[in-house]
Amino acid sequence: MSGYNIDAIFWGDNFDAVSQEISSLCAGGNNPIIAIKSACVVEFNGKNVGTTTRSIILVDPDIEEAHMLKSWFKKEGSTASSTSLTKRSPFGHQQKR
Repeated sequence: MSGYNIDAIFWGDNFDAVSQEISSLCAGGNNPIIAIKSACVVEFNGKNVGTTTRSIILVDPDIEEAHMLKSWFKKEGSTASSTSLTKRSPFGHQQKR
């Protein structure tokens, strides 16, 4: 809702555990809210959020902030412009993991 976006990088088992659920929701036309507890902010080539071995990933958590974000996205967020806090390197591209 701030007008900024940031890339999140999921490492190892953290993503394997929820990738199927996220893929199914996206394939069905849903836009899931993904909450990450104990993520780390990395400032290399801009900012990124990465998972660690202690990270907890929740898909569509039943918390007030997630409901507010989902409501905003349905009303206006899907068409709103945003500025990325993650910068792309001129020497290569980041791959989706």
